[in-house]
Amino acid sequence: DYEQFREIRFQVQAQDGGSPPLSSNVSVTLFILDQNDNSPHILHPSFPTDGSTGVELAPRSSEPGYLVTKVVAVDADSGQNAWLSYQLLKATEPGLFSVGLHSGEIRTARYFVDKDALKQSLVVLVKDNGQPPLSATATVTVVVADSIPEILSDLSSLSAPVDPQSSLTLYLVIAVASVSCLFFTFIIVLLALRLRRWRNSRLFDSSSVTLGGVPVSQFVGIDGVRAFLHSYSHEVPRTTDSRKSQFTLAKLNCSSTL
Repeated sequence: DYEQFREIRFQVQAQDGGSPPLSSNVSVTLFILDQNDNSPHILHPSFPTDGSTGVELAPRSSEPGYLVTKVVAVDADSGQNAWLSYQLLKATEPGLFSVGLHSGEIRTARYFVDKDALKQSLVVLVKDNGQPPLSATATVTVVVADSIPEILSDLSSLSAPVDPQSSLTLYLVIAVASVSCLFFTFIIVLLALRLRRWRNSRLFDSSSVTLGGVPVSQFVGIDGVRAFLHSYSHEVPRTTDSRKSQFTLAKLNCSSTL
């Protein structure tokens, strides 16, 4: 690896087979050639580690050629492999900014107008001179404002973009929680219904046992009363002496009583 060893020095000895043997030594220096195996590394702008978005400020009254910021990059290779060039790859307003080919300086290319957005996003391509060339990109956010209060009032719109993966994860968690709640609710309702049915069956069995000990009612209907009356016979002699009167009851026929 050229970045670890630029050159290697060693000794070589040549010896014959005579008696006594004779020999000679020579020093050899091996120079390592560089290969284009390192991409450019962006030093500025650097991405904050606290989740915020770094911004550059540009007055709305800036004249063409105003220096907004500078993209700084290095390459671990050497020679022409480390020669870097800068190119504006993407911009919110094409033609509003320009990037120096070898300096990486971002400057205004014209005056700002009212229709220009407050937040300007620039993507700068940094490319080395190797074969094949390797590259890296830097994203620069420029806020156009005339005063500090105006900048502070609009910084809320420059918050870091929301990661779609995190939003999807949140939706999945909410969906799983909702399904779990519905499942547990269904289980609770099912257990409540089973418990109610079990209690009703116990009450029914208890009522059956209680009613089994009650004697059959001895009351009968009108037909039973008539049968009861006809089962008796009486004789009343027509004498003037009531003491001689006889009242005879026939034996009750209980077999016909319900």
